[in-house]
Amino acid sequence: MISNKKHRSVQFATLSLPCFNYYKDLFYNSNNLKIVPSNIKILLSPRGLAYWIMVDGSLQNKGLHLNTYGFTPQDIFLLKTTLENMFGENTLKCTIHNHQKGERIYIWEESMELVKKTISLSLCIKICNIK
Repeated sequence: MISNKKHRSVQFATLSLPCFNYYKDLFYNSNNLKIVPSNIKILLSPRGLAYWIMVDGSLQNKGLHLNTYGFTPQDIFLLKTTLENMFGENTLKCTIHNHQKGERIYIWEESMELVKKTISLSLCIKICNIK
């Protein structure tokens, strides 16, 4: 059936720029599989954590899940350890949870205030309930 309704659509394309190859090489191996670089403890900053939360985080109860699907169990453990120790004396309480899609990292409720205080207010919309 043909109607007289007008439909609008938007198309866009993304570019792949050579300046980003450095990051691809850090996080993908020669077989194009996701990896966590061995120096992730140096690379992951509070701002990086904020971006990770915005893209792959979800509130669960009063804590937070970080999706880590596609990484090996060893890499997920390395990420968990990095998160636990990234704030010096103030450690994050994290565990690894199984999900139907794979494993993911859970940041416990008692660590959420530290996460909220550390990441920039402009980036914490997802976990700070700011409307």
